[in-house]
Amino acid sequence: LLLASIAIASDADEQEATPIRRALIMLNGMSQQVDKHLKEEDVLFDKQMCFCKSKGLELQQSIAEAKEKLPQLTSSVQEAQSTVRQLEGDIKEHTSSRDAALKAVQEQAALRKAEAKAFAKASAESQANIGNI
Repeated sequence: LLLASIAIASDADEQEATPIRRALIMLNGMSQQVDKHLKEEDVLFDKQMCFCKSKGLELQQSIAEAKEKLPQLTSSVQEAQSTVRQLEGDIKEHTSSRDAALKAVQEQAALRKAEAKAFAKASAESQANIGNI
C-alpha cells in the first residue's frame, strides 16, 4: 500500500515536477542504464576471460605436444639428411661407373670397327686370290 501511494505520488510529482526534480529523475534513469550496461559488460568480460583461459590451456597443450614431437622430428630430419648424403654419393659413384662403361663401349666399338676394316681388307685379298686361281 505504501509503495502504491509512493508510485501514485511520483506520477503526480513527475507531472508537476520542478526542473531540479526532473533532472534528478533523469539522472536516476541514466544511473539505471549505466548499471544495466555495467552488468552486460561484466557478463561479456566473464565470457571473454573464460574464452582466454580455455584457449590458453589449448595453446599450452599444443606447445607441450610440439615439444614432445621435437626430438622425433629432429632425428627424422637427421636421418633424412644422412640418407640424402648417401644417395648423392651413390649417384656420383654410379655416374662414374656409367661414364667408364660408356667409354669402354666406345673403345670396343672403335676396336670392332678397326677389326672389321682389317677383316674386310683380308677378305677382299682372299677373294681376289681365289678369283685369280
